[in-house]
Amino acid sequence: MRYGYDRAFSVQEIIDHFTPNSFDALNYQRYLTEGYYIEAAPNFACTYGLSVSQYRPYAGIRLFPPRDICEFRERIVHNYYIYKRRRPPFVNQWITPDIMVHLRQQPVVMSFRVGHDFSEWFGTWRIYHPPQDPAIPSFYHSMVVLGYDTDGETLEDYWICMNSCGRECGIDGFCRVLRCAVRNPINEAVVPIV
Repeated sequence: MRYGYDRAFSVQEIIDHFTPNSFDALNYQRYLTEGYYIEAAPNFACTYGLSVSQYRPYAGIRLFPPRDICEFRERIVHNYYIYKRRRPPFVNQWITPDIMVHLRQQPVVMSFRVGHDFSEWFGTWRIYHPPQDPAIPSFYHSMVVLGYDTDGETLEDYWICMNSCGRECGIDGFCRVLRCAVRNPINEAVVPIV
């Protein structure tokens, strides 16, 4: 997680803290398919602070994550805002412009609906479109959103995301997700107050 121009803090430590061990098959599968509550990361950051990323480099979800908490820490997240799509006044069409304002200052964690075809976006820079057919199984997946842009060829708007699945997702752990309030609404967003 970037903070200013010269410091980066570890999101890997938070992923390691909440990921079940692989021998706990039921919970491990649930974590991979359902993700964790989106408030878990800011609650961790508010409670424990954050370590510098060089002490716990980004690796994504691991089979047996280390449970230790790094010694050198900083408390930069003091509180956070929660945007929920179904909670007034943050109805769906209002969330996107608000989040774009926040993204000009800092990364934001957002939850999107994705299908099982999301795993096919490993190793590609194509823009991911969630399934539109309600008969296709889907689930909510949280990612750190770093920014947004428009594709020069397709003219599609997209979010630039860092995925918790690891560096094999997208290109080196970064992927592009469709930015559209109708076809890919934001389910939930967390904005840290630093």
